[in-house]
Parts: sequence; structure tokens; C-alpha cells
Amino acid sequence: MIGQRRNIHHAQTGISKESKRSVESFFNTRPNPKTGEMVPITARRVVTFRASHLLKEACLGIG
Repeated sequence: MIGQRRNIHHAQTGISKESKRSVESFFNTRPNPKTGEMVPITARRVVTFRASHLLKEACLGIG
């Protein structure tokens, strides 16, 4: 059963479980370039832009 899950995961993403762990650990902690000290990287907020209907209409030349 576990082997089947690994095969499905690999088939869907093309990435092995070991590779996935390596990439995750790489991005979870990085050394500070100045001091060499390991620094955890935390999640950040992302601002997204959503155009209003007025802006969409103006871009399309409607109204």
C-alpha cells in the first residue's frame, strides 16, 4: 500500500519523497550570508490584486 502511494506521488509530481524532503529542508532554513548563522524562513503574506468591474470594463473599452 505504501509503495503504491509513493508510485502515485512520483507519477503525479515526478519527484521522489527523498527529493521532496531535501527541497523542503532547504527552504525551511537558510544561512544568513553575512554571519553564516542558520535562520528559519517563515511563511509570508502575499498581496493579490483583483481588478474591479470598472477597471475591467475600462480596459475592454466597455462603458
